[in-house]
Amino acid sequence: MVVRPNLDAMPVEVKPAIDAYLSANNALGKDNAVVRISEVKSGAAQAWLRDLRGNQKETGLVVLSVSDTHMLKTVRQYLIKTQGIKADEISMVFSDAEYLRNNVPDANVAKQMNLEALNNGSARFLILDTRVGGRGLDLNFKGNSKSLDPKAFRGYTNFEMLLVEPHKMSQVHLLQSEGRIDLGRIHPAAGRDFSLVLDIKAVQGERIFTEMVKSDPFFEQLRSDPAFQKYAAEHKLAKLDWLSYHEFVRENPQYASKYHQTIKGSLEKIQSEVEINQLRSSSVETDAPMSPGRFPGVERMR
Repeated sequence: MVVRPNLDAMPVEVKPAIDAYLSANNALGKDNAVVRISEVKSGAAQAWLRDLRGNQKETGLVVLSVSDTHMLKTVRQYLIKTQGIKADEISMVFSDAEYLRNNVPDANVAKQMNLEALNNGSARFLILDTRVGGRGLDLNFKGNSKSLDPKAFRGYTNFEMLLVEPHKMSQVHLLQSEGRIDLGRIHPAAGRDFSLVLDIKAVQGERIFTEMVKSDPFFEQLRSDPAFQKYAAEHKLAKLDWLSYHEFVRENPQYASKYHQTIKGSLEKIQSEVEINQLRSSSVETDAPMSPGRFPGVERMR
């Protein structure tokens, strides 16, 4: 929950425990700060905070960063039709917003993006087109934190960012998108989780990922590992694809660190190609496009 140490009428008997918590989280003296009630070392302070929290709304926000505006619309429809999320609970930042604002006033871009829902806390999801989501519009994640109304929305306390299909993003855009919820834009001590979301079954045929599974030292060593050989035999894996290795690592977390490093390296390679192709599309680079597809030789002939 969000606490305003300088404005909330904090009882004398609970102040030391809350101040100690804020100090430990580098939030003492801030106008607003997020407090995890269960981590405050005082029963009386926890009780007071729970009573105060009763006036506040749910404060978690899921941020979905997607590769382009077409995917943004697809994800929005999925949330509404499949997950039962209300349209007014979804805020968006999509491309062409500036063009529409200036040239097609009837489009009412601000209403389409539903950014006002972030101000009052009614938004549960924020979908970003990664190419434009990390810059431009200044989004409000702190609510009306200066209001004296105890029921006023005081901002989001937890953020979960899911970067969907990161292999279709440049690394620059991905980092900019993550920066949308950097520490300077949210309340002190607010929680943040970042995850890359990749459909392995769908992308394992991409050239760079195919080469990774075939030639990377991690996968070569894994194929000769007795533990993996036993796993493959027990599961009758006639064809060893990326998904097979992934399931093995899920069941054997001691391999996870090196596995994730390997994926990260290949992902950075494909993101570099995405970035170069984006530069070419804007005439910054003019030679033939680099394709992350399955048949790069054929595609270079176009």
